[in-house]
Amino acid sequence: MTRIPLPLRWALLLAATLALVAAIPDGAVALAACLLCWSLAPWTPRLAVAWAALAALFALLDLGAVRAGVFAFARPDLLGLPWWEFLVWGCWVLGGLGLVPAAAPARPRWPAFLCAALFAAPFLAVADPWWLTALALAGLAPGVVLHHRSADLVHLAGFALIGLVVELTGVLAGVWSYPQAGALVIPPASLVMWAGIGLFAHRLVRPWLMLSPSPAQPAIRLQERSVSC
Repeated sequence: MTRIPLPLRWALLLAATLALVAAIPDGAVALAACLLCWSLAPWTPRLAVAWAALAALFALLDLGAVRAGVFAFARPDLLGLPWWEFLVWGCWVLGGLGLVPAAAPARPRWPAFLCAALFAAPFLAVADPWWLTALALAGLAPGVVLHHRSADLVHLAGFALIGLVVELTGVLAGVWSYPQAGALVIPPASLVMWAGIGLFAHRLVRPWLMLSPSPAQPAIRLQERSVSC
């Protein structure tokens, strides 16, 4: 039986997840369908831990953004979020890392975590789309200054493209909306958010996933394992 290449498998998981949450209005049914879809991911203990951690982190960030009025879901189930939103960011982030080819960077140091926190802060407090875009760009700038290798730029652009597809699909399907966006379908800050997620996922998440318990048993193969600074 021919094995599906990992980047293609992640691409299919991303596409299927997006199609499910856009097509199924009931949050519980959509979550059940997503869980069945996600069972096909290349699971390892590290992938499971990373997925759970990312899901919890982004659920908290989503709650803050919904309270700030940055965006809203059309059919929320709990605390302003549909059931599937509590887990889906594990797929978005890890699927993006699996789809965007790169070697694992060096282990992150504390400035990278500080830059990530600085970047995330405006999305929890600012609803106006233009102020949010300006503050998000200002928050992303230190991270780009600190990390600007070609792989970093590829993740900025790659995740922005993934985000564009996800956001356009979600908004046009009526799954979520940006109340302050006005005539824009999606605010520019949303694409800045996805670009920043790509950068910091590459710098903070990928190195941990690429750490192996033993040379013969890699923790997870998002792409071919190699390390660069």
